[in-house]
Amino acid sequence: MDLPSPKKRNPPWSRDELILALDLYLSQGLLDDRSPDVIALSEDLRCLAAVEQNDPEVFRNPNGVAMKLGNFAALDPGYNGKGLSAGGKGDREVWNEFVHTPSVLRAAASAIRSRVRKDNSLGELVEVESDKDFKPELIGDTRTRLATSIVARRGQTRFRQVLLEAYEGRCAFSGFDAVDALEAAHILAYMGNESNHVCNGLLLRADLHTLFDLGLLAVEPDTMTIVIAAEVKQTLYAELAGKKIRLPIKSQQQPNKAALGLHYAASKCLPK
Repeated sequence: MDLPSPKKRNPPWSRDELILALDLYLSQGLLDDRSPDVIALSEDLRCLAAVEQNDPEVFRNPNGVAMKLGNFAALDPGYNGKGLSAGGKGDREVWNEFVHTPSVLRAAASAIRSRVRKDNSLGELVEVESDKDFKPELIGDTRTRLATSIVARRGQTRFRQVLLEAYEGRCAFSGFDAVDALEAAHILAYMGNESNHVCNGLLLRADLHTLFDLGLLAVEPDTMTIVIAAEVKQTLYAELAGKKIRLPIKSQQQPNKAALGLHYAASKCLPK
């Protein structure tokens, strides 16, 4: 007799997931599983599961997200109830780290959402449907979407031009000077035109921009040197570790150290 397959269980909440959940709790308070914000966060966490190659089938449904908000409510001295006290050690660690620095929390959450949405949108753009017939007539539309994606990826025209001038057409990390491959990278995630300030930007080669946005590369703000995550230490990118970044000659155009610090704190490059 065949035994039933064991029921899949949710894996422990990761640090990135807890940061997103705490960001929602501190901005909206305790919500139930019918809340649009809870449902939206559930979808974001499922996207994060795909990016991190976890199994999205066992990932956070709205009820699980609402329960995690209840875990944070149990840690909140300002909440007039009991909350759900069965939270994990990670809940308290993230709570203690960010509860008094909401701006840092928002920056960390924005960086995570930017990474998740970028990875999923790029995946949709290049997805190959092997079970369908090849349709040459679709190539034109694909080229248009790809060109649009490249323009958006490089950064808004004016912002990118300012960075090209400030960094004299060279990548801040590598010194690479092929202008068509250089992109305007936001240090803190784009949240409107006010984000397009030269001091919130770095001119980076396209691949380095991606790694920077993924938190696999960062800049230590006191020394202005590149730090790398463990995930890339066995790759050719390891040669960037400890290298000083190229800075604009004009001090008023140089990257903001506080912004670099926030990006660094939210990255995967912090010492274990």
